[in-house]
Amino acid sequence: MVNISTFAISLVTMTIPNKKSSILKKILRSLLVIALLFGLYLAGWYLYYKTQYPAVSPLSPIEVQSNDSIVERGRYLSNHVFVCFECHTPRNFNLFGAPLIESQQGAGNVKMQSNPEHGVFYSTNLTPYNLGSWTDAEIIRAITMGVHKNGEPLYFGMPSFKYEKIPLDDLKAMVAYLRTLKPIRNEVPEGKPASWEVWKNMRTWQENIQLAGKQQFSSSAEYGAYLAEAGSCISCHQTYVNGQPTSDLVLGGGYPFVLPGRKDTIRASNISSDKTYGAARYTKENFIARFKYFATKEGKKIPAPKGRFQTPMHWTMYAGMNDSDLGAIYDFLLSLPAVSKPVQVYTPVD
Repeated sequence: MVNISTFAISLVTMTIPNKKSSILKKILRSLLVIALLFGLYLAGWYLYYKTQYPAVSPLSPIEVQSNDSIVERGRYLSNHVFVCFECHTPRNFNLFGAPLIESQQGAGNVKMQSNPEHGVFYSTNLTPYNLGSWTDAEIIRAITMGVHKNGEPLYFGMPSFKYEKIPLDDLKAMVAYLRTLKPIRNEVPEGKPASWEVWKNMRTWQENIQLAGKQQFSSSAEYGAYLAEAGSCISCHQTYVNGQPTSDLVLGGGYPFVLPGRKDTIRASNISSDKTYGAARYTKENFIARFKYFATKEGKKIPAPKGRFQTPMHWTMYAGMNDSDLGAIYDFLLSLPAVSKPVQVYTPVD
């Protein structure tokens, strides 16, 4: 804006012969006024979204108690159900399923790959080095409403909308566990939205919610639906047609992933109730055993060099889920409609 104004002023002060000079001056002055008014218009919208959003209120103080059983519950949920460290810990993509680099657990500063058209964003450091200055309520608000302690929005790759139904006692357990992590000094760069539209949308999707109490489920499948939503099964495996997600919850797969440092394409598999291509081709026992293999020494050390099939599926994290919870997810998957369609899960680079 300053360069445009300087240029316009220099033009109107030039000596231009004949009557065209005064006409040109009037035109340039009019253009300058229009440019200034447009700048004020944009500044007004910027200040509006900057000061009025996110429209999320601070939570009342929350006191988190801590003992061995509470911390263990938080460890289980954070690592194996909600897989928080999928994004908040560097992963070793030289091994199948990209297991966590355990010495860096919770350190953050992982570049978000899911929607590069949104801009450049990095995951938050979840260790006490960063969260030590946060209150328990501020951490819980960040998990469930997507807002930083300073009131600024978190990148909407943080799926807070999936965590709204987590019971408060489980949220407290997760906070108690995060407090026990080794502090890791790791400064995380500020995110850079790709456009005004992305910046605006980042500020307006959050909303105040009522924190959930203890959940009551009428069946194993209903409980499995809760786990599948909060554990990201649905967001990765929903059915995609012509590159777009369908509105039906059928989990036919097809979402394409490009992993860091690779150019081949991996697609989410069909986990619908189809007996040929979906989850129903496994018995419940085989379904559970498929996950549990990745908790073994061999399952954690499968090489995945470039040029061979790799997956973003966090097998080694989900492998720590107990049989009951994995079985509930299986029951949920088999309650869904079948999608009788194969998915080409891997396309190598030609």
